[in-house]
Amino acid sequence: MSRFVVPTLLALILVSRAVYADAGVDLLVLIDRSASTRDSAGISSTVSIVAAELLAHSATTSHLMHRLALVSFGTTVRIDLPFTVVARDHEGIRRVIDATARTHLGRTNLVGAFETSRDLLASLPDDPLRRRAVVLVTDGIPNGRPAGGRCVSCELLRMTAADLGPATIDVFLLNGIHGGVPRGLWQSVSHNRVHALQRNRITAVRAIHSVFTTILGAPSRESDTTTAASESAEVLVVAPYLDVVVFDIVSRSKPTGRVDIYAPDTLWPLNDSSAGVERVHLGDTLVAVTVHRPAPGQWLFRVPAGRLHVKIFSQQFFARGMLLYPSVGTAPRQHDEVGIAYRLVDSNGTPMLELPEYPLSLSLMLVTPAGAHVPTAMVRVRASAPATFIVAHSIACHRAGRYWTDVRITTRNINGRELAIFHDHWSGFTVTPAERIDCRVRAFRTSTVAMGMWTWPTRIAIDCRDEARRRVDWYSLDTGPAPQWLRLAVYREDHLTPNRAAFHVRNGVLEAHIEGAAAPGRYRLHLSAERALLPETYNVCFTPADVAFEQTPPVTWIAIAIFISAAAACLLVRGLTRRPRT
Repeated sequence: MSRFVVPTLLALILVSRAVYADAGVDLLVLIDRSASTRDSAGISSTVSIVAAELLAHSATTSHLMHRLALVSFGTTVRIDLPFTVVARDHEGIRRVIDATARTHLGRTNLVGAFETSRDLLASLPDDPLRRRAVVLVTDGIPNGRPAGGRCVSCELLRMTAADLGPATIDVFLLNGIHGGVPRGLWQSVSHNRVHALQRNRITAVRAIHSVFTTILGAPSRESDTTTAASESAEVLVVAPYLDVVVFDIVSRSKPTGRVDIYAPDTLWPLNDSSAGVERVHLGDTLVAVTVHRPAPGQWLFRVPAGRLHVKIFSQQFFARGMLLYPSVGTAPRQHDEVGIAYRLVDSNGTPMLELPEYPLSLSLMLVTPAGAHVPTAMVRVRASAPATFIVAHSIACHRAGRYWTDVRITTRNINGRELAIFHDHWSGFTVTPAERIDCRVRAFRTSTVAMGMWTWPTRIAIDCRDEARRRVDWYSLDTGPAPQWLRLAVYREDHLTPNRAAFHVRNGVLEAHIEGAAAPGRYRLHLSAERALLPETYNVCFTPADVAFEQTPPVTWIAIAIFISAAAACLLVRGLTRRPRT
């Protein structure tokens, strides 16, 4: 990376508090309420509830703005909830879900449901910071004909390919996949994002939870390792950097429901009064235990007598991240060399504290406007900017448009297994269109010629051409031949030296005569463009941006001067010592 990019990034890192307040997901949930849908377990409502809960949690902890819309359909299509910001009206959303839980709307009008989805998504403003997702809950059997006798499958494939734009589609099939379900159709519609839900509520909730956390980019996984110490005891490995973990404990113990839970390196079990611990009994054999900020390592579960089985129902990591540079107010121009800075933060927005036993790694995949995925190496910065990474080499952005920074944060658990603890696919930056102007810089090395108190200035030539290799009219870039946006810095022995430059155009080439670079020494000349003064449609690139040269003492003239002085001195001495004739 350029020596000038790194200090700029570090300076921005130290002062930046940028958060993508408008970033988030627009999630549309379509619920099949047709008479053919057999949903005695209430799985459809569970999908809406889990979606609302996870969106609210992600909005709070990741500082995002998520919107949720709910649509029920049968013969008719009904908008139960237009797109609503989840964090602002969470209770109202839950009331809507409860009110529409047990309604039937006739036959299955899938085409009408997707037409309504298209209209709802089209009503949202275009925003490159936001992602869109559609989740369909259905029995998978289309039994309603669209108007005009159109082919249902053809219409669904056409709309999902052309009308829904970049929105992802996930399909939940109630009652699993059976002979009457056109599985190939749903795989084509969703690009193989089909999820079969069984009637078992616990199994269904796990699958629903996994799909929504994938949409939100927040890893949520089941238990990593469970070791049966005996029939009445199990050891389970809990990952580091967890915000919350929920244990499902199935026990046949006496007394009923008693389970002792030991955190790593503790002698006494957790109890209901322990800070951050919540225990809910779901019948005689199932206990759900929620622990906030659990210690990583091996957890022991034990019952006094009987059998025990433990599984992690869900776990949420508290690791988050934020793109520091380019920031929201910074718009790089096409053909810029862009530096990227990224900071790991806690769920409260403060820099994340890394556990020495569990070092963190960050990988970044830059997604270009053309859809190319470019692996980008990231390195840590100094201690004054904790939990912060910058690109090892600046990235040339030769295409205008939206660049997404797909960031993954990983660590390793106690067994050395890699864990993905955060995935950020919301962040990115926009590169504005600009025409590249290539400026070739030549410096003419001169010798300082002492003529009394006068010295000859150093001269450079700047030949600028557009993308068609035509010479640029300097008056089109500025109001005169002396460009106000051109910044010229002279360094002598790596120290900034005062200078003054006079510009004029000769045969389309800008020439600058620099005063202040005449004394003997090593010089470096740096040229740059002041963006605020340069027209937005141009991007000037200097090649090279740094020109080095050396001024040597005028040896020839000094030698001549010494020779003349010595000769004059000899003549003078000879004249003084010559004796007059008598």
